[in-house]
Formats: sequence, C-alpha cells, structure tokens
Amino acid sequence: ERARAQIDELIERTFGDVNKAVVGRDVLVGRFGLWSVPPLVERVRAGNNETIVRNSILTLAALRRTYGPSRFLWPAIPALTAVLRREGSDPWRRAFAALALGTFYGPETARRGPGSREGTRAGAEAATADLLEGNAALLKAVGDANGLVSAAASLALGKIGRASCRERVFSSV
Repeated sequence: ERARAQIDELIERTFGDVNKAVVGRDVLVGRFGLWSVPPLVERVRAGNNETIVRNSILTLAALRRTYGPSRFLWPAIPALTAVLRREGSDPWRRAFAALALGTFYGPETARRGPGSREGTRAGAEAATADLLEGNAALLKAVGDANGLVSAAASLALGKIGRASCRERVFSSV
C-alpha cells in the first residue's frame, strides 16, 4: 500500500515534465519494478493526461524489456492494443503503444517458455489471445494513414520477427 502511494506520486510528479520523465521511468523500472504495472495500466486506460499516458506506455515497454515475460505484465497487453486501435487519438500515443507491443515478441512469449508455470493456465491463454489481437492490430496499423503509427507498427512487427508477420507486412505494402 505504501509502495502504491509512492508509485502514484512519482508518476504524477515526474511524467508531466519532459525533463523529469526519464528519471521517473528509471526509478519505476529499477526500484519498483513490476509493482508499478497496475498504476501504469490504469493511466493508459484512463487516457486523461497526454504526457502521463505516453510516459506510462514507454515505461511499460521498459518494464517488458527489463523483466522479460511476466504474468504481471499481462494486463498491459489489452490496454496497449486498445490505444493502438483508437484511430482518432493522438498519433504519438498510438505509435508508442505499437512500439510497446513490439517488446512482447508475439503470442508464444506470454510465458518464459513452454514448460513455464508462471501465472494460471487460463491467464496465460488469455495473454496469448491478447497478444494475437495485438499482432492483428499491429498488422492493421501498418496501413495507417498516419506515418508515425505506420512506421511504429512496422518496427514493432520487425522486432517480433515472425516470418508470418513479415510476409503479411510486405504483402500489404
């Protein structure tokens, strides 16, 4: 409970200022780690403050890169996919969501490996389904009218690196 209050304060105090956002992100990733995922996902879903949403998305991507597959990151997947699909919203927000989805490396990486028992089976299946939806949203975003979103989706799919994704991207261009 004390950690949650500190995380909330850190997000509110640093994410609104471009000069402090990187430091805030580093503290969240290094000190609080995966404990910071729920408040970040709440900020992404609420979508109230543009800079806080963008920095929350970037922090979720940094957490995924730092900690790898984790059941604690599963709730971020549908939130990021929803942001990417929201076509009328800020293109930077959508581009950051696409890049963050790229850090999940596709549906087969919801868990650390086939033998992993992290999380529940139902949770892992839901995360896998969410990642499939995320990949579909990325494929659709490649053809987006906004160049920022299209480029970010292409980069995210390139990072995922699956042959089926590459074939679908190049066939849509």
